[in-house]
Amino acid sequence: MNSVFPLALQPYLEGVETIDFSGRSIATTLYLESGYYLKIAPKGSLVNEAMFTKWFNAK
Repeated sequence: MNSVFPLALQPYLEGVETIDFSGRSIATTLYLESGYYLKIAPKGSLVNEAMFTKWFNAK
């Protein structure tokens, strides 16, 4: 499965199990056993989500 991800991400995914936490969103959300979440969606579709996340984390 890791071969479908960009080379820059592969060191983080090597040997790590993933669990699909996708809901009804157009995005696929994977939980990595290393404690991170990886969200995959069509280009540009997560821009607003990233902006809101940054805003909430600043509060």
